Amino acid sequence: MNNLWHTSDIHLSFKADGTVQKPMDQRNWSKGSPNYVGYLDKMADFGTNTIKPTDYVVITGDLTHDMKHVHAGHSLRWFRANVNGVLVFIKGNHDRYIDFAALRLENLGEKVFLIDEGEIITIGPYTFGCYSDHNEKNSDNSAPYLDMCKRIVEQAKLKETTPVMLSHYPVSEAVSKQVGKLGIKAYMSGHIHCTEGSAKDGSGNNWEWYNQIAKPTDDQTIE
Repeated sequence: MNNLWHTSDIHLSFKADGTVQKPMDQRNWSKGSPNYVGYLDKMADFGTNTIKPTDYVVITGDLTHDMKHVHAGHSLRWFRANVNGVLVFIKGNHDRYIDFAALRLENLGEKVFLIDEGEIITIGPYTFGCYSDHNEKNSDNSAPYLDMCKRIVEQAKLKETTPVMLSHYPVSEAVSKQVGKLGIKAYMSGHIHCTEGSAKDGSGNNWEWYNQIAKPTDDQTIE
């Protein structure tokens, strides 16, 4: 029996020589959280020792941190080499430079699936569909999300598979209830990050650390 795993916002930043250009523990959204220190080693350990080759792993966006398309393949190949299972990727707002159509022509390894906006694909026992409003960031605009759900469920019925809805931006609670009523069995999103809980102001946002360490290099693209 296979398992269905989900993660998001891995923000990889590998270059051709294997170096990491933008470590996750130095980004503004991680705000110095110790949870992200050594996260690549932790991810690789879990991906090779816990996840089985027959499992399915869904990654709902922000695969890289504003890396140019030429670098994206290096990061996805690292993920393929360090995480078992069938890999299913969708894009997030930080994947703005990635062209999935072009990446499909590259050698990313076996059992790697890239689902673009508006696409529906059946992979093994699951039918996945993707929609995420990256322009408006308005998850309360339920119409396109619900339309995608209906289409996923229709194809899943034909294929006798489990319907799964994917988006990067999470929908509101009200919309999520509608998604479930349409027959979607699993809804997976991303975009939300854990923060450092020991900030002096109690907000969970360690802005002092960010301003000193991460701000100078945050959200910088690589030419």
